[in-house]
Amino acid sequence: MSDPISAATAIIGLARTLSELLAKIKDKAVRDALQDSIFRIREEALRLQEENATLRDENRRLKEGASERVDPADYSKKGNAVWKDDVPFCMRCMDDRRKALRLVQPNEYSSQGRCFTCNGVFDGVFPERRLTRAPFVVRDDGAPFPQ
Repeated sequence: MSDPISAATAIIGLARTLSELLAKIKDKAVRDALQDSIFRIREEALRLQEENATLRDENRRLKEGASERVDPADYSKKGNAVWKDDVPFCMRCMDDRRKALRLVQPNEYSSQGRCFTCNGVFDGVFPERRLTRAPFVVRDDGAPFPQ
């Protein structure tokens, strides 16, 4: 299959040659009919060039998007997340968008994983940690103050 841009360029070159030959034709009716045909050929060639450019751009964007997507077979499902190399990823984003987006632990004591893309919150993703000491101590007068 030939390149559409080369084909459109060849059509435009042919239309120019026909225009030059058209000037040599004496019969006005034939000349007008040929001019109209040449004009339609040029319009169609330009439309095809624009469509080709649009399709090439769309194809490029789709290829770029496909390279960003991940294969779910590379990940394993454990609990409320998908995992790869002991790193949790958002299950919702993996299913819907085929993108691997890491889950974040809101604080060191939370067992939840949070996705900032889909705003999903998943329980039991991280190991739960317990406070080892009380965040406040009580003074002699009974009022709390931070340690």
